[in-house]
Amino acid sequence: MTIRPSGSPIARTASAASFSNKAALRPLPLQSRSVIAMATLHTRSAARLMIAPSVLLLFAWMIVPLVMTIYFSLLNYNLLSPGMESFVGFLNYEYFLSDPAFLRR
Repeated sequence: MTIRPSGSPIARTASAASFSNKAALRPLPLQSRSVIAMATLHTRSAARLMIAPSVLLLFAWMIVPLVMTIYFSLLNYNLLSPGMESFVGFLNYEYFLSDPAFLRR
């Protein structure tokens, strides 16, 4: 048996080469197993550390437009006269939900 880097034992396939080499059939000593497990833990944490900046960038890439959309939905904003927006709160939603065209199917 050999030990995978993940720490789980696997059996080798029976072939002429594996029967001639009896050392290949013995399990690894406990000391080697702990070194393999520690290396795997180290590589996992290193991989997470390297992936973290891209995950944060993608998170910001999604959250910023969402927050801006919610903010602009609470304003009375006219594209023909920029700079004249005023805060109206949920009146835009009230207008939209009470519109007869919205209620028709």
